[in-house]
Amino acid sequence: MDRTAVAVVVFAALVAGGLAFGVAYLYGVGPLEEDPADGLEEPDDAGDVVEVDDEDDDAAGGDDVGDARDGPAFEMEITEITHCGETCRDVDVTLRNNMDVEATEVVFYTRIYSGASTSEDDVVWADNRDVGAISAGDTLESTDRVELTSQKANDVRREDGDITIETTVESSQETVTFVRRENVI
Repeated sequence: MDRTAVAVVVFAALVAGGLAFGVAYLYGVGPLEEDPADGLEEPDDAGDVVEVDDEDDDAAGGDDVGDARDGPAFEMEITEITHCGETCRDVDVTLRNNMDVEATEVVFYTRIYSGASTSEDDVVWADNRDVGAISAGDTLESTDRVELTSQKANDVRREDGDITIETTVESSQETVTFVRRENVI
């Protein structure tokens, strides 16, 4: 083979490799696919599951706040969502301990999925947060920055903007999982 033929073969291989790389990036396959929950622990148990509908931000069932015997051990409300970029949102959340006792060793496990799925394959954002203890009847306010990669944002767009947010609040006393479906477009 002469030099020109070798150069053409190398160039063709580079172009084909670049196209494969671009396709893998756009479609989220192969080694470029990232798992936002990779390395994060999962809750031991889902506990009570509370489905939150769009009209009712109050996950504990309205304004009736009692102890764990009257409803879920925790009440969670998304109080504000602020845009911090095209694929970024700051989410303010309030969590209330409805139990008669202090909640200890409290950990949030949050997963956001594209579409109505809760499959590990559809996770677009994940975070765990150790918050320690929350006294009986007290609230905890928190702000999380949710930043999606362009690849994960495309996953959400493919689902017409539908996402499922699953947050498990685990404590030494009780565990409650909140599931909320939203459209973010």
